[in-house]
Amino acid sequence: MPLSKQTKPNLVTSDTRFLSYLAKQEKLISIGVLVLIAAFLLLKFCFPYPDFFLDSYNYVRNAAQPEPVTYRPNGYPTFLTLTHSISDSGYFTVASQFLIYVFSSFFFFFSCDYLFGLPKKYKNWLFALVVFNPILLLQTNLVSSDSLFSSFTVIWFTLSLWCIVRPNLLVLVLQVIALAICFRLRYTALYFPIVAVLFFAISKANILFRFAGIALSLLIVYHFVEIQKDKMEENMGIRTLSGFTGWQIANNVLCYYKHVDVKAEDLPTNEMKTLDIFVKHYIDSVGTEEGSIHTDYLWSAKSPLKKYMIYSANKLADETSYLRSYFYHWCISSVLYSEYAWTIIKFDPMAYVRYFMLSNLKNFMYPELEILRNYDVLHSPLPPETKAWFNYDIDNLECRFKNLQKNIIAPFPAIFLLLNVFNFSAIAVFFFKNIKRYKSVDKDTRRLFIAWCVFYFSFALFCLFSTIVLLRYVNPLFTLGMLMPFVLFSQLKRQNSTSAN
Repeated sequence: MPLSKQTKPNLVTSDTRFLSYLAKQEKLISIGVLVLIAAFLLLKFCFPYPDFFLDSYNYVRNAAQPEPVTYRPNGYPTFLTLTHSISDSGYFTVASQFLIYVFSSFFFFFSCDYLFGLPKKYKNWLFALVVFNPILLLQTNLVSSDSLFSSFTVIWFTLSLWCIVRPNLLVLVLQVIALAICFRLRYTALYFPIVAVLFFAISKANILFRFAGIALSLLIVYHFVEIQKDKMEENMGIRTLSGFTGWQIANNVLCYYKHVDVKAEDLPTNEMKTLDIFVKHYIDSVGTEEGSIHTDYLWSAKSPLKKYMIYSANKLADETSYLRSYFYHWCISSVLYSEYAWTIIKFDPMAYVRYFMLSNLKNFMYPELEILRNYDVLHSPLPPETKAWFNYDIDNLECRFKNLQKNIIAPFPAIFLLLNVFNFSAIAVFFFKNIKRYKSVDKDTRRLFIAWCVFYFSFALFCLFSTIVLLRYVNPLFTLGMLMPFVLFSQLKRQNSTSAN
């Protein structure tokens, strides 16, 4: 019988039995730690320097020269500042990311085994699948928020499982802290509080605990959103969370713009009408495959969004006799782009679903490798700030095996496709097999099934809606999706065996 069934939840103190359980897992934990130490040493032997790309340089620059508002959330630059205060070595930054990944995967695996029970004959294999995942180990070497966000998402989800089946005040506090960290790392976590509301709604805790969990989850993100909007208003004169919001949604809409009939007279403001003139004139300037979705409208100098930003910046310069920073105009343009994109979406919401989200589904099922396709894929010289931050005396990155990462990473889009098929099939089989006798299914098993469905499908929907899905964006599912179906069916099998006896 799962340990979660043995005693009633204690809402005041932490569950000390979990520590006793971990002590009994000493052999498996010791083997895992030794193998992971060897894996880290091998990683750094093959790749002595961290992996960098454009975002990495921006993160380092933001850490070295902090600004109140930047292109991306300030959580990862804060992490870089923290590790740099201890050591300026790139080894230490990578080691810190590696340790956080190890902790998150250990915590998730052993929590699932403790709370729900894993089949003993598959336990070691499942441990290996969850903990020794090559793509996640490799990404700890990347100077980016990807690995940290994935690790803290796994930690947050695991703590949410505790709040559902073994609620206590300690896990509630830790769950809210993990949520705050996720949001500081990436605004992708904006939908996490909504998921948390559903998690707490199905928790076996009393009504006060559930209300506190829901309130804290909503308030913590609301607090950070308002703080960030205040900073944007103070420094840029606009009240928005992030400049990326408008640019990204506008890019998504322009990917299918020619499939909808946008008439200038239907646009509510003169600014939108002027922008639409630019869109109609430059829509074909970005050379992409017909019908494909992409992010070129974000980055290409030929993009109508870039053309209009330059136009509006020059207009402002004429009016005020000075030209402010590129970042300022990028943020200002974002507000108009957001209003313009949402206006077009409201004309025909199903067009967005059909032409962008459904097209993006193939990216979710089989994600692009993008910058993961090989180590130092851009082959760009290290900027002076990055060299100074990590105390490097080299201009270009070096590694011992030029195509090693390429060969390791290559199969993972196909692996993720299989992982999606496995999870969707497991959910469907569980649902249709138990729908007629759902009320007789153990309550913890029902809670587990609902929790995983809510997280998995909300994760997928947010990815499909928000941006072109890349392999590094789906990291959390490589950990969670490997184990959750096994946990679900082992719980159900145990219940059936108990009922038969």
